[in-house]
This record gives sequence, C-alpha cells and structure tokens, in this order.
Amino acid sequence: MDSRDQLETMQILKSITSRILNNYKMKKGQFLFFVLAVFLIAFTSCKKDEILSDSGSKIEGTYNGTITVVGLATVPASTTLSKVSETIVNLIIVIGTDSIPLNGINLSRAGNNIYNLSDSYGFFVGKVEGNKLTWTLNAGVVTETFSGTK
Repeated sequence: MDSRDQLETMQILKSITSRILNNYKMKKGQFLFFVLAVFLIAFTSCKKDEILSDSGSKIEGTYNGTITVVGLATVPASTTLSKVSETIVNLIIVIGTDSIPLNGINLSRAGNNIYNLSDSYGFFVGKVEGNKLTWTLNAGVVTETFSGTK
C-alpha cells in the first residue's frame, strides 16, 4: 500500500469513525474495539536494518492495564508483544473477548531497558520501560492510549 492509498484509507476510516461518534451510541467496549479494529487494519510496516541484542525477546509478554479513548471511555485491556525479529514485534490487543492484531511494529532501543515502538506511518507510538508498556494510537478523530505492566 503506497502513501497515497494509505492517506485515502485513513480519510475513509476517519469519516466512518466520525459518523459513528456523531450518530450512534455504542457500548464503551464495543466502540473501543471498533475504533481499534478499523485503524489497525490500515497499518503495515517495513523492517529496519538496525540490529538489537535480543531486544524483541526482552520485551515479549502480556501487559495488563487499561485502554482509554481520550474523552470517552476507559476499559480494562491487555497487550501482548511477540518477537518477529530483533527490530520487529507483533502486538495483540485484547479487550474483553475480542482480539485485535497489530503486526509489524518497529522496535528500537532508547536506553538501558527502554525500547521504543512505532509504525511506519506515525499513527502508533509506544514505549517499554522495564515491565511497563505505554502506547498511543492517534488517528485524527480519535486518540487511544494504553498503559499496563507485565
């Protein structure tokens, strides 16, 4: 998917989400799941050449916490990180019984036991510090944040 296709996709997703926010009332968990699913479908990533010493293995695991749709709702959730390579991880976001995969997230070391996570388009950023994971998904209309510990 080239950047023009990505932009068009994000504009469509933004429009859909905006309509939902303006016209329908959904349960908080269903709304949160819908928003995450819609925006995560559009993500792809490219592998970086940077070699990290087993960073992916160091941050692998399940982090339990909460997801907040800024200004709307906070719900219990978990995020599982799994190593694909030294510079790529996959995420699985779980809200209730619903799972949302986010594959191909870039991984870079920021310091001693601190790692940065990002997608290739700048919609998703995260950080692992020790046993704490935080991330933000910003898609224009909606911003979602997660904070959890392993």
